[in-house]
Amino acid sequence: MNVLLEKKIDAEGGLTKVFLLPEREIIKRLGKKALREIGAEATFICEGIISPYGKTKEEARENEIAAWQCLINTGLAWQLQGWFGRRAAALLEEGLCKSAPRT
Repeated sequence: MNVLLEKKIDAEGGLTKVFLLPEREIIKRLGKKALREIGAEATFICEGIISPYGKTKEEARENEIAAWQCLINTGLAWQLQGWFGRRAAALLEEGLCKSAPRT
């Protein structure tokens, strides 16, 4: 299962890109607590509490989709309020996100 983790910082210290890493790699590097924090951050991005990272609208949109993919991969999209699941399902149908990998 892939989830959000690493973030690329530009020369000005701005966050420009998030990366998807395997769950086992995150646990190995940072522990299970980090995995929960990553899910919380993705939830905040999807809910609009924090803005997705990116210098351009395209980068921000790409990172918003990555946050939704994180919620799908971790199963949080189906455990949160109903609109999360409905939006995740729409993104899957549109082909912007992929089904969670089987582990």
